[in-house]
Amino acid sequence: MPPTRRSLLQLLASTAVFWPAGEAFATPAPTPSTSAKPNAATKRGYITFVINVHEWGHVDESAAILDDLCALYTAHGVKGDFYVTSVMADKLAASHPDTVTAMKAHGISYHVRPPQPLYEGFDSAFKALSGDALISAVRDFETYGQSLATGEIDRSRSGGYTRVKEVFGKAPCAVSAQNSNQTIVAAAASVWKAMGARMILAFHEGQSDPDNPLVQKDGLLVRPSHFKLTHVDAAEKVFWWNAVSAGQGGDPTEALKAQLDAWNHPKLPYAAALIHENNFYRAGPESWTSIYYADKTKTVVQAPPYDLTATEWGKARDSASKEAIWSAYSALVAYCAENLNVVTSEDIVALAGTSAG
Repeated sequence: MPPTRRSLLQLLASTAVFWPAGEAFATPAPTPSTSAKPNAATKRGYITFVINVHEWGHVDESAAILDDLCALYTAHGVKGDFYVTSVMADKLAASHPDTVTAMKAHGISYHVRPPQPLYEGFDSAFKALSGDALISAVRDFETYGQSLATGEIDRSRSGGYTRVKEVFGKAPCAVSAQNSNQTIVAAAASVWKAMGARMILAFHEGQSDPDNPLVQKDGLLVRPSHFKLTHVDAAEKVFWWNAVSAGQGGDPTEALKAQLDAWNHPKLPYAAALIHENNFYRAGPESWTSIYYADKTKTVVQAPPYDLTATEWGKARDSASKEAIWSAYSALVAYCAENLNVVTSEDIVALAGTSAG
């Protein structure tokens, strides 16, 4: 007798086997994050599954992998934390409402990509401002839409943080300016805090104080991270998913285990397992890189108006590469669900409030 869907789902939950993109089953009802469970203190640490959602040039493929990620997390009783750009929120809402519904059961956060003027290299207008004028300009871009072709603000529709909040029905918890200018970041933080944000990205990973990981910056909690999981080399040039796809090591679970074993501090460590949704199915620069940059390394910024028809520099991954990356990531989720407290940004904000009290 062939297996039923119920029996396959039971096997999935017990063995951490998961079907790749295009074969995911209906998402079961969400369960609370591990941090809310009674045995949270006995786990080895805290980890957040951060998914940067930004590949608007391949929205159908992105939606498919986002659906699979939501189902994967739910099958293991944990939640992901999706950092969504306003452009992706728009496109998912328009063409993949079921994906939006699935993502709503998880953490929702916010980040920016070109030509948003908070992004480094596209911020000349903001650099010319200060004080209330800068805050007002930032608020406009976090309230209204923006032309992808000219970079100009479009007051006829919502955009920025406001649009992500509208699409997902809740204020994105964590935010990221992608800018090293601290005057601009502080202005953005004040705007985001007023709109409902609670956490900010001050660094990508591995820089939190082991003894005091929950600190604030510009009125927002800094996303904590003690470990480095994204790259496989000391120079931080090779992403683990590229190493895995090439058969050159890079297993993220083994990297996490090694750092957990080396942890020698009284408080539990925090980690962020970061990946971009397009990393599962494409290699190389995102589709929008050739629109806004003159080079693949994103060092030379194009001037507007931007050519939205520019030939992209990335390429689709082959089946073997996609399967290798998915398998490695699925194993990471399975390990973390069993051995760590899997938390969203909202969970960490709650933990910070508890520790402060």
